[in-house]
Amino acid sequence: MMHIPYKGAALALTDLASGQISVTFSILAPVLSHVRSGKVRLIAIMESARNAALPDVPTVTETMPGFQKLGGGLGFFGPAGLPRPIVQRLNAEIVKAIFAPEVRAKLEDFGFRVSASTPEEFTVLMNNEFETYGRAVKLAGLKSE
Repeated sequence: MMHIPYKGAALALTDLASGQISVTFSILAPVLSHVRSGKVRLIAIMESARNAALPDVPTVTETMPGFQKLGGGLGFFGPAGLPRPIVQRLNAEIVKAIFAPEVRAKLEDFGFRVSASTPEEFTVLMNNEFETYGRAVKLAGLKSE
């Protein structure tokens, strides 16, 4: 298997659907339309439980027992040094928005599990992700090109 860098999921998914590449790793949202059209088959999802939008798709842990699930999630980022009151206000407004019924329904339709955290919890999550991915890169013996 050879790594092919793409500038975004759209190009990789176009090549996958047309048979130019045989596999890709992507966040779920851009893949769903291809899966629903039958052009792309999901092998597994990187979640701790099956996704309600795709109940027949197994988790990676189901297909590879012992595999440590990588976290995941989306967040909003701002410039370093953003004043704490602004961060707190943005967080409160974003949480309110994503839990609005029409927004939540749309996000769930795209395959997202809607949840929220505090900025501090999200920082811990991101730091854990960096650490986990760093270990995976070392274990795989990957080198920067």
